[in-house]
Amino acid sequence: MPLFAAIASFYSQGSFPLAPRLMLLDEAFAGIDDAARAHCMGLIREFDLDFVITSEREWACYAELPGVAICQLQRREGIDAVFVSRWSWDGRAKRRESDPDRRFAAS
Repeated sequence: MPLFAAIASFYSQGSFPLAPRLMLLDEAFAGIDDAARAHCMGLIREFDLDFVITSEREWACYAELPGVAICQLQRREGIDAVFVSRWSWDGRAKRRESDPDRRFAAS
């Protein structure tokens, strides 16, 4: 909570009220149970912060958040590429999204 409060305080001093209030978190909630994670997500919303989370397991799909855009990256050994699947969370359900920049027609 002190981290979120400090970030929110820093951004409140800016003169651009519509600018993103960005917070980058790498495995921030590792070792924390789901109820505590949900509480932390609620704090992010309460402090009106925008966030990017990198995580092996966290998708940020909690009722405390009204919406989240998700990109899941997958790689396979021996393949020099990364697959990106796009998802969204609307506060109630997670949905797979189509790739708006798809270069090749689905076969």
